[in-house]
Amino acid sequence: MEIKSASAIRRVGGIKIAIQAAAGMGKTMLTATLKKPIIILTERTGASSLSLKNIKAVYGESAVTTKIPVVEAYTVAEVEEAVAKLSKDKRFDTIVFDSMSELSKMLLKEAIPNYKNKLQAYGDMADQVDEFIRSLNSCKKNIVFLFHSVASESYDEEGDPIGTVMVPGFEGQKMKADFPFLNGDIFCMVNEFDDEGNEKRFLRTRQGDTIHYAKNRSGGLKELEEPHLEKIFAKLK
Repeated sequence: MEIKSASAIRRVGGIKIAIQAAAGMGKTMLTATLKKPIIILTERTGASSLSLKNIKAVYGESAVTTKIPVVEAYTVAEVEEAVAKLSKDKRFDTIVFDSMSELSKMLLKEAIPNYKNKLQAYGDMADQVDEFIRSLNSCKKNIVFLFHSVASESYDEEGDPIGTVMVPGFEGQKMKADFPFLNGDIFCMVNEFDDEGNEKRFLRTRQGDTIHYAKNRSGGLKELEEPHLEKIFAKLK
């Protein structure tokens, strides 16, 4: 048995982050701030915002990539095939899943016919999502998981409700509770005011006193970061 200092344990594989956001906040367009990205698209209208005009309007000269390749994967088998091939493809540095919320729906839809009790299908789906995410932890590529934000009730230690929290959306309740333990960096895209009082979009990396669940395990990020993923990756590295 070898005993090491915590600082000697380096990140295995690429960077893995999750980003949740309400519809229309521009989470898919974040891909334009990455070097050599590719999107695994599970939502049929998900890439409609990735026009050159939109990217230039939002990011201007700070856009890193303006021509973003996409692989459409509308079944679980197609997602698995895309992951197997792209994880070894040297043309791409970062794989973006758009979205994991939709993938959980796919898994549930395929599981339901196998069970008389629908609750068992939800459990099966949760187990498959858990296994899928864990399998990517050692992938050499950077991985960005995109989610729709959904409302979830939060409870204290005695089981009493203490308020609503916006969390990464999954089908069923189990993965909503379990996912934070599978990923150390979960951010939320929000509108906030900057120091000059101007409303801008930021990536919230800590929940603070807001309803938006977020965390940054390493603690190397500001509470509100510019929504530019290459800059965030540089800080996380």
